[in-house]
Amino acid sequence: MQNHYTIRATVSSSSRNDIDDGASNNIRLDVVSGRVMATHIGCGLRSYICHVRVSAENAPPSEVDGDLQTIREDLRQKYEGTLFHDGELPSGLPPSRHVEHAIDLVSTETPHRPPYRLSYEELDELKKQLDYLLDRGLIRPSSSPFGAPVLFAPKKDGGLRLCLDYRALNKITMKNRYPLPRIEDQIDRLVGSKYFTKLDLRWGYWQIRVRDGDQYKTAISTRYGAYEFMVMPFGLCNAPATFQRLMNDILRPYLDKCVVVYLDDILIYSKTLDAHRHHIEQVFETIVKNGLTAKYSKCEVMRRDVRFLGYEIDGDGIRPDRRHLRAVTEWPTPRCVSELRSFLGMTNWLRRFIPSYSKICSPLTDLLKEDMGYSWGADQNLAFESLKSALVDPPLLKIFDRTVATKIQHDSSGFAVAGVLLQLYDKNCIGSLFEGVEAPPASIPVPGRLNVSTGNVPVSGTMDLGYFSPLLCLDLPLI
Repeated sequence: MQNHYTIRATVSSSSRNDIDDGASNNIRLDVVSGRVMATHIGCGLRSYICHVRVSAENAPPSEVDGDLQTIREDLRQKYEGTLFHDGELPSGLPPSRHVEHAIDLVSTETPHRPPYRLSYEELDELKKQLDYLLDRGLIRPSSSPFGAPVLFAPKKDGGLRLCLDYRALNKITMKNRYPLPRIEDQIDRLVGSKYFTKLDLRWGYWQIRVRDGDQYKTAISTRYGAYEFMVMPFGLCNAPATFQRLMNDILRPYLDKCVVVYLDDILIYSKTLDAHRHHIEQVFETIVKNGLTAKYSKCEVMRRDVRFLGYEIDGDGIRPDRRHLRAVTEWPTPRCVSELRSFLGMTNWLRRFIPSYSKICSPLTDLLKEDMGYSWGADQNLAFESLKSALVDPPLLKIFDRTVATKIQHDSSGFAVAGVLLQLYDKNCIGSLFEGVEAPPASIPVPGRLNVSTGNVPVSGTMDLGYFSPLLCLDLPLI
């Protein structure tokens, strides 16, 4: 927990230059109250107000941190060449497994599109990537009646990413409804954990074979000929389901015990250092046994804090990944409904960190209604700026712990109901999540909803508990 102080820094030398490092100025630092500081400034004396806090970045490394670094290096050396591959993509196909990517069609159509027109730069990159994939046996020349065009998207580093336009094929593909895990369920499993290891599987989709006999359906048409994939390419509608199924099957003995998996992101979590070392060995050996590989430079091994699924997580709780918040706080004013939907989609994902979210954004959601014209006014602008301000410094939230005393606080207005889930730590109530919904015109008891009174407001409603419901179904110690 950080300690905060109010400091008055008085410069007593004749030179009234800005404070640098104190080498040339006689500086006196005093801890004073706000009232004394106001008096001091009111007298016309030059002062500097400093905000002092404990900085983990400048603190000397602890013995535990040293141990983690040693363990980290030992693991890298032990699994170099088996789990970790930082060099070129290995040649040859991945091992044959019980899960392969199947493409079952609901139509006898054979969709084929001619190649898109590409720039000289894109054609050079296309030839380079096709040669790379051919050399490693991941694609082969094709005479398939199918054909998807290719295009390129810019990368953050200035390079070009090859994209395959499988929209026509996806339209006639029987959909695989294998469920992807809910992100909030993944986060809830991390309660009490102090040590984390995140693996990002390298070339994730290319580590799964296409079912024999289905390769011709993946054919792509290019200026340099037609090719079909031997491994699962990006862009197929059922690819995420296939990958999630493989990861669940491989890591099933450890799921929700010390591992959570979302597609190619694997997070190992533990409450103690010794337990984490044991969990890492178990999971690493399982992954190696199944012939999967990761890139060490993209992994985070033996950490006390980690970024995972858009959150920053440590032993104290979670907060949004601050790298993504800048996109929200710098979002330009939406000019149409589609731009507003994009903005609200981003803030809705972060709503657990925003008190009274539904109440704040009500003027914005009103613009999404069909009978409302898109008229941006003062109310909408205030709501827009309020949401951005709320995410400038979002609160650190505790991950819900079912063994800790729990309290629900709620409030309501004529159009919204809001609540916060609090838990008692060292006699202090700390938030686990915020939730809010628009209030209906009448209270109708609904299973899984919290019936709340709106006090003097002439409406009452039900609050859809959302995240609350599965948590409150437990035998919790409520306060």
